[in-house]
Amino acid sequence: MSATRAALDNLASCIRNDLVRADRHVAELESWRTTPPAGHGTYAAALLLHHLYTAIEAILERALRTFDRAVPEGKDSHVNLLKQAASPVEGVRDVVLPEDTAIRTLLLFRHRLRKRYDDELDPMLLHPVITGALHAWPRIRGHLVRFAAFTEECAKMAP
Repeated sequence: MSATRAALDNLASCIRNDLVRADRHVAELESWRTTPPAGHGTYAAALLLHHLYTAIEAILERALRTFDRAVPEGKDSHVNLLKQAASPVEGVRDVVLPEDTAIRTLLLFRHRLRKRYDDELDPMLLHPVITGALHAWPRIRGHLVRFAAFTEECAKMAP
């Protein structure tokens, strides 16, 4: 097996594993689909949203490292990662994940959660982030599953 094939097989496997973890986070968030979290549940929901976005970002980073051989660094690297993943590279790869306001909302939420640790979480402000993520997850997941399948096809064709 060539190094290229092994790298592509590994990427596809990592994407699928990250999707399993993300699915678990989404399943746990379901309990707050209709009712905002309360008490400690607010912090549990915030952490699940954090982990969901982190799983998505990990997939994007791995995909871009494998196909593009580079990921954005420095200031605005998280935003630029989303932009890079939303742009195909002619003759190399398809779009990994199109731009999506729900993903951007998750990124902004994660940033605020990490940087504003001194603020109390407001369940009423958190609830729209939860419902937006739950609504968008099937669409986001579908794009990532398609990219995993694309990666597996590339692995089959690799020398």
